[in-house]
Amino acid sequence: MKFAEFGDSSLMFELYFWVNISDPVDAESELRHRIAEVFAKESIVMAFPQRDVHLETTKPLEVVVVSSTAKAGDEKPHATE
Repeated sequence: MKFAEFGDSSLMFELYFWVNISDPVDAESELRHRIAEVFAKESIVMAFPQRDVHLETTKPLEVVVVSSTAKAGDEKPHATE
């Protein structure tokens, strides 16, 4: 196993393995399921990145709609209510 890199809220490892199988099975999928079983047994939990947005809602929010094709200075944004 090799520590490959830092990912988005993760540590990325590379796992190399050899299998000798006589029946055609999906060894990679089997291995992943076995890893998941061992992680569950050992109470290892995979954290998922949170993508929450918290807004201040005690006062109205200003919303501005801007054309994606407009060039800088061509038109002014229009505020909506």
